[in-house]
Amino acid sequence: MPNIKLKFIYLCILLFVFMASMLNSVSGLKTIFYDDFENWSGWYNYSSGAVEQSSNYAHSGIYSLRKFLNDDPNGGYKLIGKEIGRDIVMEGWIYRPLPYVSGRWDRIGIEDENFNGYSIRIEHDYNKIAIETRENGIAVNTLVITNWNPPENQWYYFKFYIYSNGTLRLEVYYENGSLGATVSAIDNIYTKFDRVVVHGGQDYYVDDLRISDLYPPLRVRYIEEYNATATVDGTGKTNYSYGLTGHIIIENTAPYKEDTLNDVWVAVDIKNNASGLRLVYNGTPKGVFIESSAPAYTNLPNANTYIHIPILPNNSYVEYEFDIDASQTLPILVNETYDVTKIPANKMSEWTVNLIVYLNKNLVPNGENVNVNVIKYLSNGQFYDNFENWTGWNQYKNGIVQWSSIQSHSGNYSLEKYGISTSLNNDPNGGYKLLPKEIGRDVVISGWVYRPSNWGGGPIDRIGLEDENFDGYSFEVNHYSNYISIDRRTNGNPTEISPEVYWNPPEDEWYYFELKIYSNGTITFSTYYQNGSLAATVSTIDNTYTKFDRVVIHGGYVYYVDDLEVNSKNFDFYGDKNWKYLEITSANSSEGTAVLFDGDYFKKDYNTSNLNAINWTNITLNWSNDSATLVFNVLGNYSYSERDNILAKYGFAKILFNYNGTNTNTSIKGVYASGSYSISTDHGTTGEINIWIENVTFKNDAKSYSFNLTNLNIWAVNKSAYELYWNPFNKSIWIDGSNYTITPNIDIPPGEVWNSKTYNFTFSGVPIVWANCSFTLSKKDYILLNEVSQIGSSYVVVEEIYVVGSYLIKVTKHIVPDADGTYDIYIVVENIGSVKTPEYVYVYDLIPKNFTVSDEWVNQSSMLIAEGNHTITTNPRYNLSMWWALHAIYPGADGDGNWNDTAEILANKTVVIHYKLNGTGEFYPSDAFIVGIDPTNSLLPTTSPKITTVAGTVENNFEIFLILINVIFGLGILTKRNIRNNK
Repeated sequence: MPNIKLKFIYLCILLFVFMASMLNSVSGLKTIFYDDFENWSGWYNYSSGAVEQSSNYAHSGIYSLRKFLNDDPNGGYKLIGKEIGRDIVMEGWIYRPLPYVSGRWDRIGIEDENFNGYSIRIEHDYNKIAIETRENGIAVNTLVITNWNPPENQWYYFKFYIYSNGTLRLEVYYENGSLGATVSAIDNIYTKFDRVVVHGGQDYYVDDLRISDLYPPLRVRYIEEYNATATVDGTGKTNYSYGLTGHIIIENTAPYKEDTLNDVWVAVDIKNNASGLRLVYNGTPKGVFIESSAPAYTNLPNANTYIHIPILPNNSYVEYEFDIDASQTLPILVNETYDVTKIPANKMSEWTVNLIVYLNKNLVPNGENVNVNVIKYLSNGQFYDNFENWTGWNQYKNGIVQWSSIQSHSGNYSLEKYGISTSLNNDPNGGYKLLPKEIGRDVVISGWVYRPSNWGGGPIDRIGLEDENFDGYSFEVNHYSNYISIDRRTNGNPTEISPEVYWNPPEDEWYYFELKIYSNGTITFSTYYQNGSLAATVSTIDNTYTKFDRVVIHGGYVYYVDDLEVNSKNFDFYGDKNWKYLEITSANSSEGTAVLFDGDYFKKDYNTSNLNAINWTNITLNWSNDSATLVFNVLGNYSYSERDNILAKYGFAKILFNYNGTNTNTSIKGVYASGSYSISTDHGTTGEINIWIENVTFKNDAKSYSFNLTNLNIWAVNKSAYELYWNPFNKSIWIDGSNYTITPNIDIPPGEVWNSKTYNFTFSGVPIVWANCSFTLSKKDYILLNEVSQIGSSYVVVEEIYVVGSYLIKVTKHIVPDADGTYDIYIVVENIGSVKTPEYVYVYDLIPKNFTVSDEWVNQSSMLIAEGNHTITTNPRYNLSMWWALHAIYPGADGDGNWNDTAEILANKTVVIHYKLNGTGEFYPSDAFIVGIDPTNSLLPTTSPKITTVAGTVENNFEIFLILINVIFGLGILTKRNIRNNK
């Protein structure tokens, strides 16, 4: 009997169209991480804690993990192997023996590279269970707590679920499997994790620790990421970049090549976009495409965009992104104004900033709260840590870096690279601190190092710049073999890539280093003695790594680091290197708490700590309390020698919020894919003349996917006729009685086989049996996720101010009423800049109708070059224009507008113009509130000066600020400049 097997590729269609309503179709979890501790590998001590393999107790096998040495947050951790997101469950067994050694709380967390994340808490003294958040490894907030009396001297089981919708759920079970207690909370702060951390008290034991994915292998995700950057210059206008980026990720997480999917189509309905789709990543071997429509055979619903992926192998993904407008996406908006928008260069200036955060009511519905945190930094364009405050440093592997007052190059403190065991704490172990943003090459890291002569541990000082995988470059100063060299770091481990240049490094004194990483591949390391003379230098060429986001302290111990600095050509840390001084002198908030501290982005030339950052916390906004204000004063000195003004960055504010309700209405409408499956047909005779039999066998060759076989067709054609038409779908050559349609509607698990029943037909010739099918992916093996606003919850506001490098003119007009009904007018012209003005400083004024002018003079008449007036006939409110041309005004006035400041007047820093106004008939004194100045380098960008009315003396004046919007046309005919003298 002939047996014909057909490898089915094109006729067997894998079809799945799924909607948002299928989000809960989940079963069959995939293990991401598992450790039964029978083999001890990958675990590191955290901070001052310790973990070890132990045979004292075990839930399965012989061994478990023992947590000992010091209480929370100390402990140990193991990397998961990759960064993972939410929609996971962490589970395992815990054993707490009696008597207690010390702390009585069992605490296990899932955290990121900064040890930020979540942990569970089991309290053996107060009989509670809780879920808590971790920041830099410290438990900072208990999200929820409930009663449970945990067992001692026996094992108990826990499950900790972390969902993308913000839900956190802890379940605890007795050893017999019965539920002990459960508790849930909502928190969206942390979305990415890369390690399991055992915190808590001591001693206790952990076994069979597992992390599993809650979702099946095929995932199509739509995620929105906050990525706005705003810029302010004190004028009250905030310029936003795009506020959200939408990410569409199509991921086949199945581990085996047999799980490759073909002809994948994704229907996307994009709304409120500010750009088209951009391909971010293509992990497939072929191209991917954007189409306006999909083929009819996909049966996909209507959408405005379709993504076509011809082949999607196992363990691969494709990611697209697009921009979404900030005004429609940011729940918290920002406004900043300054009391002055221009300051003089080359002298100390102070300005007041009003920073307002307010609720975007177009996005946040009434009744919802948004918690806000603002961290404000002053910056002169570089990363700098003088260690006068200890913030942001993390331990790397088993390393120990700590704050120390034993040695310091400047101030009172430095970083100490410490250790207690040469086998545990030497290179690559150490510590690291993140930069505010990823930077590229053309970067210099520099600082001071002190190695005491009785160092004890490893003899090599090693500091470098690395990325999130601890790939990068570091230097090597060898105190034992007396040389310097350069290392390339891969996963934190060093490989020497330069010659070893001889240098006998000093002990018991500081030396200075510079590691320069250039974009052309050159890397240079130089050391200097404490007196500033060059000690040694070495260079190499390596292009392996191009991006860095952290400073890492490796090497041996003990040694000290101070005044650590990173200067980048391609990133200015939202500052400007021309700032010679920056300080926040005061800060007051309308609500919450504002705390000043020493930030990392202003270098103070080795001075002691100054306050250049603010942490503004405990802000809650809603419809009834929709804004909060922070008022702070900045003191700065900017070095600049040009006459024109420059817009200089002086720092940034990071706006953090916890709102995840933004929805731009973009959604995934459906997905189609085809796969390669085996199908075979059997046919032969029954032994009777002209009686044939036929059947079909399907085998699921996948190892991770199950499929639901929905429809099958089997039929036979006349072989002789087929060779005339070559079309099996031509019904005229079909053999009567051979055509059958079957609807099994059953799931075929991975590797399983399904057989149809056997059918008979009669035919006197030779038949060819054909079969085709359609089937859908089993519901438990796919999911569609619309995860709006789940990646990130912050954005940066970059702050700028105009700086004038030479002179800066301020004009104040005082209107003083006299007893006889007349008015004394004082126009005070001051140069608050740092450079003398050119000759011919023009001042302008308008005289209202029905006023006469008398008693006109200029204090220090030698400062007057010329004056004049012009009759106005075209303006209904003014009938006379007046102007004065003054000699060059010297710098250094204090800007207080005092017309009696004799010292400044005699020094020609201030010029006072006076005249008297007398009204006749019906006159309008308010029309006198106007004055003009040549706009070149005047104080305000609107060229609007300050005008005051005065009751009595200047010390008791009452000030009114006017913008000349309504009367600026009255100045238009007056503006007059000596072009030659202003070049």
